[in-house]
Amino acid sequence: MVPLSKGKNDKIGNKPWPEKKPILASSEMLLTRDAAKRPKWDQSAIQERQEEMAKLALEAWPREP
Repeated sequence: MVPLSKGKNDKIGNKPWPEKKPILASSEMLLTRDAAKRPKWDQSAIQERQEEMAKLALEAWPREP
């Protein structure tokens, strides 16, 4: 999952990853453009991104000990 405007989301629909990448790469949102840099979008890539996003969230909103 990536942040995406409704218009772009409607445009990509259920297209295969290679067709989605250029649309994601043109996003105004850095996190979405970053996702487009991945060569594939499979279970492994999604898990890796999820871990990266969790790390970013903890940096932005640290948990108290």
